[in-house]
Amino acid sequence: MLEKIITTLIGCIVTGIFGFLVGKVKTIKNEKEFYLKENKTQSEAIKSLLRASMVSTYYRYKKVRRIPYYEKESWYLEYESYKKLKGNSFIDDLKNEIDSWR
Repeated sequence: MLEKIITTLIGCIVTGIFGFLVGKVKTIKNEKEFYLKENKTQSEAIKSLLRASMVSTYYRYKKVRRIPYYEKESWYLEYESYKKLKGNSFIDDLKNEIDSWR
């Protein structure tokens, strides 16, 4: 009789632990999906801000075809970040044009 009670208790404990662990895994999976989605959203926002800044700088100096050193340095840093975020080739065309300026 005691053996049956102990076996039943162990079964209940193991089932409870297993259920708890499954719940934790589901919670971790949901949190991971949330943070991946959040990270993608933030990356897209940052990419948009970088693109807007680079385009603005480009048009500010396009007529004179010359860009101050500090702005050019900043532009290239933005460009590198933009490309690491898998930005499109539109900015590559601007970079090629800026590279041809004095």
